[in-house]
Amino acid sequence: MLGHLAREQVSDFLSGLLIGAEVASMSESFAAQQAITLVAGPALILRYQQAFRAIGRDVSTVDGDMAFQAGIRSIAHAVAN
Repeated sequence: MLGHLAREQVSDFLSGLLIGAEVASMSESFAAQQAITLVAGPALILRYQQAFRAIGRDVSTVDGDMAFQAGIRSIAHAVAN
């Protein structure tokens, strides 16, 4: 990568390599019709969506912050009742 990528692109490139390797290594673990849901922040969701699309899989997404807030509210409600 030295000399081939601009310094500000290295982090994104390495992230893409790691995510691609992760998705490829677990691709056979999912049944063909099994639903896949990603829970993460917007930047990671985009990267994982690209990786899953590369192996022909669609995914649904949930914003990580929204999931956290909904979980906390649910716990607070359960504790209060």
